[in-house]
Amino acid sequence: DRQHEAAADVLERLIKAEPHHAAGQFALGAVYQKVGRLPDAVERYQVAKALAKHDPRPAFNRGALLGVLG
Repeated sequence: DRQHEAAADVLERLIKAEPHHAAGQFALGAVYQKVGRLPDAVERYQVAKALAKHDPRPAFNRGALLGVLG
């Protein structure tokens, strides 16, 4: 879907400029998940988890995707 690809482009530029932007990493993971790029989504959630240690959402989403991926 064109909107998700456009969002991915913007978020990829954001985290290239600011790799420690936890919310950007999480959002990119969500976009990747939506378009079916599940291994990429898991990776972004892992980075967000490391950056936002007190936020349970990246760990939850990563775990859910790992369950889907087996």
